Amino acid sequence: MRVIFCSDPLSPRQVDTTYLSEYEAARALNIATSLISYEALVDEGDALRAVRRVELGVDGELGVYRGWMLRPEAYGRLYQALAERGVTLINTPEAYRHCHYLPASFAAIADLTPWTVWLDANDSASMDAVMDAVRVFGNRPI
Repeated sequence: MRVIFCSDPLSPRQVDTTYLSEYEAARALNIATSLISYEALVDEGDALRAVRRVELGVDGELGVYRGWMLRPEAYGRLYQALAERGVTLINTPEAYRHCHYLPASFAAIADLTPWTVWLDANDSASMDAVMDAVRVFGNRPI
């Protein structure tokens, strides 16, 4: 098992300070850790560069990503790049999308969550579209 953390953007060989206590706890428990570059993955779209410091895993070694939220597409690229290095994240891209993207999971949680509406981020969200979407709430606070 290996925990994958984001590196500090200014010191790529150091863990992002936000995750420092978790990184140190994993190391103290002799849990393998690796660092990835969030910036290379997200800003540059270069998953192979993002994982270049990840040590090669034993075939099928499980990994857990502990870092900043990713869009499902970026997580998919990370998943594939780590798999090429012998590390399999415990959450498939489909599972990640299901848990982190409300429209993908809403059917499963609809009875347990407040009344919810959303707009597709790929569409241009005009103020008219926003107002149309929230009209179902009437005069109630949202």
